[in-house]
Amino acid sequence: MILSIMNNSQKSTSVKVNNEGTQRMVDNSSAMHRSNQMIIAQGMSYRPVNTIKAYTAKQEEWKVRSLLVAS
Repeated sequence: MILSIMNNSQKSTSVKVNNEGTQRMVDNSSAMHRSNQMIIAQGMSYRPVNTIKAYTAKQEEWKVRSLLVAS
């Protein structure tokens, strides 16, 4: 009886740590995504207009192609 109680408490501790680890990974991933989006926005705001016009179509083409390859 005591062993089963210890095993249950060990399992619940393990699950709690796993959930904390998962939450930390989700938080880190979200923070990195936000940071990347801010950097991209900054880069676009400082880019000359003629560069934006020249590369926007090529970037869209690359995104579509990369999505097709990933599928």
